[in-house]
Amino acid sequence: MSTPTAAAMALSVLLALAPSAMGQTFGSWTVDAKSFARGKSDNVYAITINDSDAGFGQFCYPDSGSCIWILVNKTGCKDDSKYPVLASAPIGGAIALEVLCGGKFSDYFRYVFTDFDAVNELVKGGGRIGIVFPLASGEFRVTRFDLNGATTAVSNMRSQAENLAQQAKTGTKDTKL
Repeated sequence: MSTPTAAAMALSVLLALAPSAMGQTFGSWTVDAKSFARGKSDNVYAITINDSDAGFGQFCYPDSGSCIWILVNKTGCKDDSKYPVLASAPIGGAIALEVLCGGKFSDYFRYVFTDFDAVNELVKGGGRIGIVFPLASGEFRVTRFDLNGATTAVSNMRSQAENLAQQAKTGTKDTKL
């Protein structure tokens, strides 16, 4: 799946870390949509926030038909650089993954997983997911998230994204043929 621009991703993550009161809750996950222009939804997301205020979720962009898995935490990174991580969940076990740094905002760094399907499979198993970052100091940082409600939240969010994409096709927005 393709990834959105860094600016769109940054805006999405900032908004997601403070889910609105309008969002729906499924277990420890929140589903919501954000609009920045009349009649347009820039993204729809399902996200969970852990006890360290780190975020993990899936974002879909109805206009482009793309979705991404994203992680936001305080582990530093260099823009557009790729990093190895280890992820572990009850179903799917431990797998090596790669994340792309989407830059820093405030005290947090954005990471986009490069293997969408692998993350999707880990999340479907429920329980808790742990993501391990190797640090330059020789230590490791483990970030954990509760997956309770994730499958339902993501399914709900994807349905909303599909509905928004369909509405965009039948709307009055200018298009190029």
